[in-house]
Amino acid sequence: MESMESQKENKFESMLYQTEIERIEKYTLYLLRQPDLKELLSSQEIGYARRYQELIESHNHDSFLHQLPRSQHKQDEISVDMNMVVEPNLDAPVFCRVLSDIGHVEINNDSVLFEPNDIYILRYSDVRDYLKEKKVKLI
Repeated sequence: MESMESQKENKFESMLYQTEIERIEKYTLYLLRQPDLKELLSSQEIGYARRYQELIESHNHDSFLHQLPRSQHKQDEISVDMNMVVEPNLDAPVFCRVLSDIGHVEINNDSVLFEPNDIYILRYSDVRDYLKEKKVKLI
């Protein structure tokens, strides 16, 4: 990352990589629990997420968890009234590029024509299924 930032033409690419790393770090536990993890992340991203989570757990244990009762060591607890796993906002805006001719799509009671190479900023939830079908990609 540092070598990319020093080269003027790679600053934008470096910024995109850094944003992706930050997203993985923020949602590591959530991502690692997904049954379709291999479809969501590359093998390198999965390896990074696992190593990052191990480092965070080790750091937390060494810093303060070892002083608490063992019953309070869990860092990924989910219960009815509490969720320690940070989940992404599925209504957050994302930029996406249409990869194939999808046709008209209903978004907020409006019909939008999705044609190849069109670029939109939409809520993630509006394009989630098309992402899984590889009809659009995030940019």
